[in-house]
Amino acid sequence: MRESLTWRIGNKVNNAKRNLVGVASKISKLNIDNVDILRFSKQKAIKESERLVEHAILNKNKTPSTTSTTLGNCSWYDERLSAIVTAYGLRAEDILKIFDVFHSMDYSGCNELDIDDFFEFIQEPRSIYGMWLFEMIDSTSNTVISFSEYVQIVVIYSMFGKEEIFRLIFSSFDTRKRTFLDQSQWEELVEVMTSQESIKHAKLTAIKSFEKHSFMGDEHKSEDPTGILLYEEFSQILDLFPFLSFPLYRLQLKIRIKNLGESFWKEKKQ
Repeated sequence: MRESLTWRIGNKVNNAKRNLVGVASKISKLNIDNVDILRFSKQKAIKESERLVEHAILNKNKTPSTTSTTLGNCSWYDERLSAIVTAYGLRAEDILKIFDVFHSMDYSGCNELDIDDFFEFIQEPRSIYGMWLFEMIDSTSNTVISFSEYVQIVVIYSMFGKEEIFRLIFSSFDTRKRTFLDQSQWEELVEVMTSQESIKHAKLTAIKSFEKHSFMGDEHKSEDPTGILLYEEFSQILDLFPFLSFPLYRLQLKIRIKNLGESFWKEKKQ
């Protein structure tokens, strides 16, 4: 693994030597805390030299280091990314590996990822529940995301457990923030969570479970004559019908595998 990583870095450096005279010599004397790439005025030169800096750091850092110090000079290292790094104790090496994944999807080279390309990359159809990930981080766009937004999605969602996934589903349908679901919302939930599945699930049974687990609260009688479903009863239904939450678990697994691997995130959660 280290040999292939070293070969890739060396290959990128050799390619850059042919295009950017003088960059390679600067990388060999790299002062990570003070990367001087401002003298190259052309945008292409700046982008390429930053890539060299990032890979040189990755090759050089065999042990964890202070990520903000190491990556602070990279143009994509913003406040959002710094907050995620601090909150989850991520290393410079972790961030750069995720950047490699992001870069492989950033076909325009503009530090932006098309959301459709993201779903294609993880081999998952674009879906209503898939878009919850972007709503979860308050993304500024519904078509593209920046690298820091991508890291935020990857890290936060990869760290989700059962409770967080159940809460995400519940809150995504409780759009009026009433802390309960009515029957129409529950039926919509069942449809959405089975919309991309090829296996025929017991949808009708799941829909009818609302009657068994809901109750009629006095304060809600006039608004919801069919009853309401609170979170506790909602989670009980999801335990009984795991296919309703399975799409989000599958989505999480694919994101984990593509970004640092499933074992990394399992160890991180411990």
